[in-house]
Amino acid sequence: MFALVAIVALVAATPAFAQNSIGTLPSVTFSSPAPAPAPAPAPKKQEKQQGLGIFVQGGYTRSSTFGPDADFFKDFNPQGAIFGIGFGGNKSGAFGVGVDLNYGITSATDPDDSNTTVKTQYLNIPVYGRFNIGGHNTKNAFTFYIPAGWFFDVLLSSKADNGTDTIDLLDEDFFDGFQTGPLVGAGFEVARIGVETRFQWSVKQMLKSQEFEVADAKRFTFVVLFKVRIH
Repeated sequence: MFALVAIVALVAATPAFAQNSIGTLPSVTFSSPAPAPAPAPAPKKQEKQQGLGIFVQGGYTRSSTFGPDADFFKDFNPQGAIFGIGFGGNKSGAFGVGVDLNYGITSATDPDDSNTTVKTQYLNIPVYGRFNIGGHNTKNAFTFYIPAGWFFDVLLSSKADNGTDTIDLLDEDFFDGFQTGPLVGAGFEVARIGVETRFQWSVKQMLKSQEFEVADAKRFTFVVLFKVRIH
């Protein structure tokens, strides 16, 4: 009888024991891992500013002569102003192609008559390759460049005026109205402002008629341009 009472008491105590055992288990908390930091954005690559370059330009020009008969014109050095518009150049690249349309006005004193002034107007059309050094990303960066190519000059007017009479030298077939030849130069550009020098050698004789005593004289021209890039 005593043994039966002990078994019943043990059975009755078992659920409480199990409940107490489970209740004493330590609680475990699982936390999510912290998110990894986002990678820093890559620096944005500066895009090249490309497109057709357009310049307005103006400056100074001076001509002299070279060749076997150049001494006859050693004191005849027309000089004056030149201005126009230029296209191309490809400043954001290592090489570009350019073309200009310039208008020149020069004057010079006749070596044989100090009272006579020769005034000339002409179109200057150079076509050239431009080699750019530095500044290939933006149009504002400093760039040194070398233009080299060919020029074409078209004489519009050439008149000799001694104060009393005016002689049209084109009508008199004195000067050849078309000159052409190689050119080379150097320049720099920064913040859309440029300065450029050019040297031009004509391959054609300056005088139109071979009947003149001095026929073999050709023209050499020095040009300095101040340029502003508008595009």
